[in-house]
Amino acid sequence: MRRFLTTCTFACLSGVAFVGCGGHEGGVIDIPLDQNPYQVSDQEQRAMDAAIDETSGLTEEEIEAFEEAKKEKLEQEQAEFENKVQQDLQEYQEQQP
Repeated sequence: MRRFLTTCTFACLSGVAFVGCGGHEGGVIDIPLDQNPYQVSDQEQRAMDAAIDETSGLTEEEIEAFEEAKKEKLEQEQAEFENKVQQDLQEYQEQQP
């Protein structure tokens, strides 16, 4: 009987301790969503959803080709941006006495 009461006491205290530490609510520390580095922003979620919609129904090869085309387009835009920055910098330096 003594062993039974000891076991029950230990089980109850453990249960209270776990529930008191957050238990099923998600843990001990509550972090606001805007401060959580792992929280996906609404804009990022929409971008991921759009990416899924763009590739739904495509084969693996078509998805790879699509991703490669997007990558090439981004590289081209980056090169154009860098050229524009260089031109602006050169114009600025020419205007300086």
